[in-house]
Amino acid sequence: MSARVFTFDQFTDLHDQAKASPRLRQHLNIHASHEAPFQRLFSAFGLDSYVRPHRHHLVPKDETLVAVQGLLGVLVFDDAGQVVQQFKLGTQSQAGPGVGPVVDLPAGTWHTVLALTPDAVLLEGKAGPFDPQGPREFADWAPEEGSDEALVMVRQWRELFAGSHGAGTLAVSATGMANVVAGDFRSPKIAAPTSFTPQALKRWEAIPGEVRQRLLRNVWCGDCRTSVTITHFTGRIERGDLILTGQCNQCHGEVARVIEGA
Repeated sequence: MSARVFTFDQFTDLHDQAKASPRLRQHLNIHASHEAPFQRLFSAFGLDSYVRPHRHHLVPKDETLVAVQGLLGVLVFDDAGQVVQQFKLGTQSQAGPGVGPVVDLPAGTWHTVLALTPDAVLLEGKAGPFDPQGPREFADWAPEEGSDEALVMVRQWRELFAGSHGAGTLAVSATGMANVVAGDFRSPKIAAPTSFTPQALKRWEAIPGEVRQRLLRNVWCGDCRTSVTITHFTGRIERGDLILTGQCNQCHGEVARVIEGA
């Protein structure tokens, strides 16, 4: 097999295909077959493309993500769906505090990837072979792809990166956390909503992102007797007010937040 070069014109074509896809993303395999020992592919992401959080645990495989074009976000979760790490993944043209070109994910890490700019292209690599009939390890705490809840979630995730800044280079720890080269790390401990009624979603998205984050971090928990962060929350409208119900991030008991209507 002769050498190949992949051009930016190909990435433009890949994005055109992504725009026409219901998933708002499109991939281009570099490897020749599912049997290849090293699986490599490019993926072009639209801004609202939702990748359901998943991991490679039953068939353990490390995964390496490389920014090829634009800026992307990578989120790492714990088993309960809490965000425990977030990274900005970008090329040199996107260089800034906390932006790194490579993220390495140990096998078994719950994660997702999202576009932060409309031109985002990712290079992904992991060990082969790939079995299309193999186990699909999607998180049961995350909505299915194509659902209304999924769109809400990916937009919430994107807001987590607004104005974020990094803390230098991280190393893979004994607990298997992700590694980023000159990457971004925060632990906001806020999970995205799991279900909103259409009216509640419209009301919620009309609230500025920074205000939403303050609302989520200032919820009274009767068991903890203090203000906590609400996680795994749902939204509905009652008597003109937006009602958020979910879990306390400390005791995991039920909490609620009322946002009064205009």
